[in-house]
Amino acid sequence: MTKPFHKKYITMCLLLLFIAFANYYGHRVLAENKKSNLTVHFLDIGQADSVLIQTPDGQTALIDSGNESDSMYIQGYLLNLGIKKIDVLIQTHPHEDHIGSMDDIVYSFEIGTVYALDTDYDNRANTNFKEAIERKGYTISHPKVGDSFKLGDACFQFISPKKSKYKKLNHCSLVTKMKYSKTSFLFMGDAEEIAVDEMIDSDDDLQANVIKIGHHGSSGSTPVGLIKKVQPEYAVITTRKNSKIFPHIRTNFNLKVYGVKPLLTAGNGTIVATSDGEKIHMTRSPYKNTDRESLIK
Repeated sequence: MTKPFHKKYITMCLLLLFIAFANYYGHRVLAENKKSNLTVHFLDIGQADSVLIQTPDGQTALIDSGNESDSMYIQGYLLNLGIKKIDVLIQTHPHEDHIGSMDDIVYSFEIGTVYALDTDYDNRANTNFKEAIERKGYTISHPKVGDSFKLGDACFQFISPKKSKYKKLNHCSLVTKMKYSKTSFLFMGDAEEIAVDEMIDSDDDLQANVIKIGHHGSSGSTPVGLIKKVQPEYAVITTRKNSKIFPHIRTNFNLKVYGVKPLLTAGNGTIVATSDGEKIHMTRSPYKNTDRESLIK
């Protein structure tokens, strides 16, 4: 009687050890997969822009910073994620709804490299931003088309503006493409019309899984030629609730015809794109970088 019991006991022990090993190994794999994910947060700040990028190794980039009134939300969002340093800060162009809080960001966080449009455009937001940069002892780099940089394993390249001067400041927006392994993102700032046509006519590789639509989805932001060249799966549009202007009906129509999934911060809140280098998963998150509700079923 003792031998079968002993054999059964050993079998049970081995089985428990196997389960424990499998759970441990499974959790390690999940942890490693989580560490290999890149996240892009399109902050819900109404008709304004602020995009946070986090690489798997903990580096961060912030593209624009909304209006002055958005300062507390943006800072709170970053601090809630444990962010103390912004490795790359990008000002696409100095309209208030893109850089209104940028002076506060510069004062409140350690900043690495600063990229900004080379312009003498004069408004309070731009003046405050430049003053904050000077007081903190940072310098501003003015990138040209084709300039690039790396943030961890993510590669960035400046696509636009193609010219030094345009009649509309929106056309001057710094447009950036980011590639992470087999996935890519295109951040359009407020680029529209002339600037967009120049990108379409160029030899630039604009293909991207996710496009942050220019100028909140204005009528000239998303022509058919751009959609054909970018071939996005998802289009993020930053706008406020009940807007009668944005996104424009033409933009909505073009996206629908070509099967692009539009995601608006209005109604969805902050939108978070997670890339494992192979696929992108779109979710909504009010604050934390966990427990997100899926936007794409």
